[in-house]
Amino acid sequence: MKVRCLKQRSDAKAKKGIENLIPNELFTKDFYTKKTVEGDYGEEKEIENFEKTDFCKWICEERRNANDFIHFEEIVDILKLLKKSGGTRRKLGDK
Repeated sequence: MKVRCLKQRSDAKAKKGIENLIPNELFTKDFYTKKTVEGDYGEEKEIENFEKTDFCKWICEERRNANDFIHFEEIVDILKLLKKSGGTRRKLGDK
């Protein structure tokens, strides 16, 4: 078995997930909602929540710009390699 990990972009707005590969300028305030939560001592805290589903729909269904996926080349290369190898898996015990 071989495991491949993607390199994280250190300058990316999204610090985890595949969103790390999306250009920073696409993460506009439109995709963040604010809500107030109560802290452990009754204090109010305002936090922002990233609306990941709305963001995904906008990029994939509305915007549809190939340049938004410029940093996905490593994923494409991995998929091409799998396709070339037939994407076969060996069962446990096979040699």
